[in-house]
Amino acid sequence: MPDETEVKYAILKSPAGLSILDRKNNPNLPFKEFLPSENDAKKTAEILRKKGFEVIYIGLTHIAIRGTKIQFQTALSSAKSEFDLDPSTSRTDAFETKSPQPLGRTSARSQPESTESEVAPDLAPFVRAIGSKVPIKLLNGVGTPSSEPPKLGYYYLEPPDDIIRLLARGAHSRNIKGEGIVIAVVDSGFMMPFHPYFEGRGYEIKEVVAIEGDENPKKDPTGHGTAMAACVLALAPEATLIPIKALIGVEEYYPRAFEKAIQAKPDIISCSWGYPEDYLGNDPTFDLLDNLIDRAVEEGITVLCASGNLEPDNSLQWPSSKPNIVSVGGAFINEQGKIVASDFAVSRHSVINPNRHCPDCCGLCGMKVNNAAYIALPVSPNEDYNYELSTFFGDCSTTYDGWVITSGTSAATALAAGVAALWMEANPSLKGEPDKVKRELMKHCIPIREGTSSTGEPANLATGAGLVQAF
Repeated sequence: MPDETEVKYAILKSPAGLSILDRKNNPNLPFKEFLPSENDAKKTAEILRKKGFEVIYIGLTHIAIRGTKIQFQTALSSAKSEFDLDPSTSRTDAFETKSPQPLGRTSARSQPESTESEVAPDLAPFVRAIGSKVPIKLLNGVGTPSSEPPKLGYYYLEPPDDIIRLLARGAHSRNIKGEGIVIAVVDSGFMMPFHPYFEGRGYEIKEVVAIEGDENPKKDPTGHGTAMAACVLALAPEATLIPIKALIGVEEYYPRAFEKAIQAKPDIISCSWGYPEDYLGNDPTFDLLDNLIDRAVEEGITVLCASGNLEPDNSLQWPSSKPNIVSVGGAFINEQGKIVASDFAVSRHSVINPNRHCPDCCGLCGMKVNNAAYIALPVSPNEDYNYELSTFFGDCSTTYDGWVITSGTSAATALAAGVAALWMEANPSLKGEPDKVKRELMKHCIPIREGTSSTGEPANLATGAGLVQAF
């Protein structure tokens, strides 16, 4: 039986010997000073290939490689790196969960010690550290989807009209619909050809930006990214949407996807996923992604992230707990119009940034009593997101029909991104000013006085400034 392989990231040095992991200690240096030269990156890739590794892609800041554990131990001179995961707290186990919602750490955390000793001598001039590829579990069937959601026997919202009515009636009445705003959705991809729901609506959806080596860039392996795109466009139908696909098959590569999101130069990046703070270790991969998110904010991109769900572990998610992004929680509006905090959405103080409480604000999110089944969303009909919700979570839709009734802070975040786009169009001076966008979102929220979050916090803490609105 062949040895099981794993994927890790070789984080590259610049010609000056710096890597992206060194940015926090050198905040005044231009970003390019932390990037490898093209020749050095190619040379490093060739060394890794000669050592028997498969080079999956060469990114701006790192190279993704696949090999056996024995290869990593011998070729990289590291019997057990300090960055390897403790089997007792495996992140893979942490994300092997029944939750259908991928969510959807920080600059305050100290940087890792220099790791040149963990890298073989022939790689040391080029590689700063080797980081683990930490998985975010995205749940991954045959059917022909309909352009309209199913009609079921309970209360839920249908896009786009119900969502506009609750979050953006005022903006849409003034014909503010996101024109001129570019939104990147970093997720599982986007279904192409279009799900019938998207056809004929005049949406400007760019080609999927996929990672090198993806043989099926137009396939959304889980359906989650397609659903999040529907949330964004329900509120900002005249915005330009760029789907950034973080998956190759069912494996995720968020650092490279985030590099590609930055290169696309959007105004907004929406992230309906996260890593539980409780599971974060001293792995360079987190510092890699941490620095990339900081870079996006420095370039004037507003980044929104999901605070977390009751399932799988009721943990606050990173990067939602980063102070420089918009942390999005959940609020529920019932059939009579009453607004309460969602008891499916996480709120709490960050264990990494003790002065940081999340969320900053809320999007729409269902309640624990029905597993957050709240918004009808189009998904890839032949993938597990559709199957799991229909089969195990009782949303009452048909298995593989191309629709799910769901929400969580995944949907809440994508909806908040749509509202942010409306405020940017209404006030163009907000573009390129993430702090101002956050303040504008929070200033116009509807305060919530009732309900608790999944962690039991009262409404004023559970929902931050309240439910986002675009007047």
